[in-house]
Amino acid sequence: MIKENIEYEIRLEGNLNISDLESLIFLQSKNCSIHKLRSKYFDTDDFKLLNNSIGLRVRRENGNWVQTTKFEAIDQSCYEYNQDIKVQEETKNYLDIDALPSKDFLQNKNYYIDFEFKDFSCKLIQQFEININRFSWTIKYLSGKIEISFDTGFIKKNNTIKTISEIEIELLEGKNFIIWQLAKEITRHLPNLKIQFLSKAFRGYELCDLNWKKHSFKSIKNLQKLHNNIGNGIRDIILQNIKSISFFFERLLVTKDDFLVDLSIISIKSIRYIFHFLTSAGKSLKIEDIGEVSKFKYFNNPYLNILCKIKILNFVIITLENEREQGGYLKKNKANLSAFFLKEKSIQFALLEKIVMSKKTTNIFLDYGFIANKIPFLINDRNDECMEIVSKVKTQLEQRLRSFRCTTINRAAISTDFYLMALSSLLSIVNKQEETVKYRFYDHTDEEKNFFTNYEINKFKKFINERLTNQKISKKFKEDIFSQITKIL
Repeated sequence: MIKENIEYEIRLEGNLNISDLESLIFLQSKNCSIHKLRSKYFDTDDFKLLNNSIGLRVRRENGNWVQTTKFEAIDQSCYEYNQDIKVQEETKNYLDIDALPSKDFLQNKNYYIDFEFKDFSCKLIQQFEININRFSWTIKYLSGKIEISFDTGFIKKNNTIKTISEIEIELLEGKNFIIWQLAKEITRHLPNLKIQFLSKAFRGYELCDLNWKKHSFKSIKNLQKLHNNIGNGIRDIILQNIKSISFFFERLLVTKDDFLVDLSIISIKSIRYIFHFLTSAGKSLKIEDIGEVSKFKYFNNPYLNILCKIKILNFVIITLENEREQGGYLKKNKANLSAFFLKEKSIQFALLEKIVMSKKTTNIFLDYGFIANKIPFLINDRNDECMEIVSKVKTQLEQRLRSFRCTTINRAAISTDFYLMALSSLLSIVNKQEETVKYRFYDHTDEEKNFFTNYEINKFKKFINERLTNQKISKKFKEDIFSQITKIL
């Protein structure tokens, strides 16, 4: 029997036990169902399914085997295609290829792939398994119906195991934003929880030596359920970016990868300029309750300030190391200069980790998920008017950018370019086009320092001056540091 389902859920992760859930007032006196779920996930060696936002699993549920094909859409929802199958465990023949949906069937559902599963079925192998005990409650909440599940268990790849302890909040009936509201309420009672944007399946892939840099989090090609609606487009860009930021932060704190610093800055600025546009458009159109989103306009603190400091510090360090024409004083004090900037970089990473791991970050992500899902309802039937404003603002930005390019590339153009790229990304989603937008000044400029605005550089200089004031160093050393910063930036 075939069963289809559109799944929309979010996850909260942390050290939990069943009594924590039972203490929540809205679960008290509610019946709890318990399921033991044993799942096996399949893909090719080059992760063809993952790279097309598809998941394929076979799960044993209460004695029966169910084969599920999942398709993740751009709005973070998942379309599920489920079918009961017979499994021959003794031969490890788990998949039923004939039970997989065809390309034409999916296209009729507005999900697009450029292949048939049967064409590479012989290459599908088990990648990992997930075994959990699930405790579930169904509640009514804010005119909606929600399933709350507590999952405890593990993901396993050969001898490598990753534990699972999380709450899944799945929308059964109602508007998407109510599950974000419920998540905020749960974290108030269980403050050790943090939002987990990555599915269990993706965390399974991480045990398979996945090169995440080759996996596109922002791609909207191949398989996406797109729409011609500005409110939905804004929602999806915000959700994509907060998901990306969460992923980048988690890895950045471990690897200190400069590439992740860049990606985090770009994602944060994308959100910032989308809210900048939304606030301006809302005021122009006199949209009710637009004040509710205006406070999100400046999504740059505290993360962006620290990330920009880290990037500039790293740029200064690399430039000092590669500096060929060095005066006598710099030659003697190069090691001290580099040590000073390296120490400051370590301090900034420590500050970033403290903030990222705090409850404040979880609250920020939940707030943005909530408001992102409310935006389509705020804009409502003003889509055509909003599209006109997008086109008008985009034209103005392009004209401004051309005026900059008639002279020289300067930092005053960087903000314009970021804003323009954010709107171009929005239009690529709304107009159902493949996203090929890149930040042009950053990609096409030989001097990486043009990544920064004058405001960011002046703030950095002020920050360094405050640091030097607290250091017992000579006046000459302080002057030399500032001369190098001025020369480099």
